[in-house]
Amino acid sequence: MSADGMNDLRARRLLQQIDAQVLLVYCSHEEAQYLFTMAAEVGLLGPGYIWIIPSLAVGNPDIPPPDSFPVGVISIITDRWRMSLRKRVRDGVAIVVKGVQSFRKQRGFVPEGHSDCHNPVKSLATNDTLFSNGYLVNPAMIIITLDRERQWDKVGNYEMGILQMRYPVWPRYGSYLEPVSDYRHLTVATLEERPFVIVEAVDPVTGTCVSNTVPCRRQSNKTEAIVGHTEPYTKLCCKGFCIDILKKLSRTIKFSY
Repeated sequence: MSADGMNDLRARRLLQQIDAQVLLVYCSHEEAQYLFTMAAEVGLLGPGYIWIIPSLAVGNPDIPPPDSFPVGVISIITDRWRMSLRKRVRDGVAIVVKGVQSFRKQRGFVPEGHSDCHNPVKSLATNDTLFSNGYLVNPAMIIITLDRERQWDKVGNYEMGILQMRYPVWPRYGSYLEPVSDYRHLTVATLEERPFVIVEAVDPVTGTCVSNTVPCRRQSNKTEAIVGHTEPYTKLCCKGFCIDILKKLSRTIKFSY
């Protein structure tokens, strides 16, 4: 999405067609300001929606974000966020030194430096434990979110393939130790009755629902619990005439379910 190449009317129309509650976007800092301004006008901000943006859109996390950024927006940045410039330079030099050591160990010599940008050294850091195809292996990342005081707050970290979060699922903000109160988030109960409500299993490969269905679940009964059914519900996918009406109402009236 570009703030320069799209007028407000078309932007609102496109955003009104969104029926997802978790939105992952890639944009610049300026584009994020425009996006959230338009999203607020069509009701896509609030506890019923989760926005995930890149560090590029966050900009400098030490500076308060623009007013259009919603509370609860999530971003993923490197763990160098709170490090001083001295420490970041130290780590950068250490990586270069480690690359030189690895190159000398494998090749038996250290290549001479080049001042010509058109003829650089092709490979220096050959240690596969650090890099793979030019990308850092197992980078340490931090998950941050915008709190009610409009400060970026660390809520989790990702390191060595392990994700640790302060909150159980999503950092939704309510009163202290109380569930979030959201009058626009509804619980919908229905019965399977073709063609009005059709229930299908989730995709066996991805474990999710296809585009024309919505996630739903079947609650486990006491009999199933006795025979060892440990999950409280079974993940399923719903579609049909009534589901289409529900999706349309959700977009028009602006509620989540």
